[in-house]
Amino acid sequence: MPTGVYKHPPQCGFQKGHKIQYKHYPQQGFQKEHPFYGNLSSLNYFQKGNHPRTEFKKGRKHTKEWKKKISILMTRKWRNSIFRDKQIKAIMNSQVIKPNKPEIFLTQLLNKILPNEYKYVGDGQFILGGKCPDFFNVNGKKKLIELYGDYWHKNDNPQDRIDYFKKYGFDTLVIWESELQKQDLKSRILEFN
Repeated sequence: MPTGVYKHPPQCGFQKGHKIQYKHYPQQGFQKEHPFYGNLSSLNYFQKGNHPRTEFKKGRKHTKEWKKKISILMTRKWRNSIFRDKQIKAIMNSQVIKPNKPEIFLTQLLNKILPNEYKYVGDGQFILGGKCPDFFNVNGKKKLIELYGDYWHKNDNPQDRIDYFKKYGFDTLVIWESELQKQDLKSRILEFN
């Protein structure tokens, strides 16, 4: 029997390049037999979106009353701070969030002038009232540092973020990306701390 290499779809659980055997049937031509799917010509049925598990969902419409009920229930759930923080933390953990260049620069600057004082938590390690600050004071002081990018936060008022975290008892310093190269930044951070 001739053997060959067949690339399996990722969901079938076989490794890439797994060897299978081809069987030759004179009346039907050259058939590929697969240990999980059987005859591979039947695989086209599943590739067209006709998978048996998804067929029951086709054409299902929810009534307006049902949509309104679900909307009210989810709004009520998201008002619960425990549920909201848990969901936001799960969303943040599912994403791979790494500090960008300005955040790395500010991390290095903070470690140089205030060693072991601030930690980068912009990846979702610390969530306060549904918001994720960039830097958190690890020595018990209720102080936060937010780094605002000139592009992404151009329409934001930094005082809104300062007032928001003030409700939870945190003092916040907002640093704009354009201020990173200024000489007075170190003195502002030391004065804030």
